[in-house]
Amino acid sequence: MKISIITDIEGVSGSVWGGYGLPLSGELPYYTEMMTAEIAVIIRTLQKEGVDDIFLYEAHTLQPGILPKNITIAKHFDLILDSDAVFFTGTHGPANVRKAVLAHTMNSTMVYQQKLNGLLTGELTLCAAYAGALGIPTVFVAGEKQVEIEGRQNLPEPVEYVVDEIGYSNHSAICRPFTDLKKELEEKTRAALSHIGKTKPFDLGKITWKTKFRRDYGRRTERPPFRTYEDDWEVIRADNMIEAWNINYEACRTPGH
Repeated sequence: MKISIITDIEGVSGSVWGGYGLPLSGELPYYTEMMTAEIAVIIRTLQKEGVDDIFLYEAHTLQPGILPKNITIAKHFDLILDSDAVFFTGTHGPANVRKAVLAHTMNSTMVYQQKLNGLLTGELTLCAAYAGALGIPTVFVAGEKQVEIEGRQNLPEPVEYVVDEIGYSNHSAICRPFTDLKKELEEKTRAALSHIGKTKPFDLGKITWKTKFRRDYGRRTERPPFRTYEDDWEVIRADNMIEAWNINYEACRTPGH
């Protein structure tokens, strides 16, 4: 069995400062420690349950020497291919959600809001849709409270959720101690494995992906067929999420965007 884990740092307990053009927090080593510890608990539990193929997508640099051996770590998202399920850890809420800690979608200084087929969309929804287009279900999500709300609104059930912190604003939250989180992470990792074969992939079919930018970032380089504009929204249309993802990637590579 292959499980892919999509990691992030802004949704781990205690992570409340940085982004939006702000300097990095002096507590970044603590955030990294918490992120790595959470991932380690999930991996050890998966391995105890007999999962022998684990891919870890490293969105932020991990604390060295902590994670168990015999896993694949890379920054190449397409290595989720052939996974039986996807797990998310350290996940934060969507851009333009007031009570989501460090809320952003892809870029905190450029993107004001995104929608995928009319759904309010954060990085959880985007990545789960990409996995879903490959036939891979999302069965586990750990992170900030608003990402649980996003997931329950958008993703097929059953999915296990672990709330690391409950936001009061973009830079304040009630944060759970790791000793409190550890047991729940273990229990819900085991429960998530039992959902494989029951939870349907989050496959949206044809895609309309809309982005509203802060200030005037979106209109600096209008170059079809990458994107078109409707009112204040940049719009990408595609036959599936894989195609939409690649169009967005090419658009972001366009000089000046």
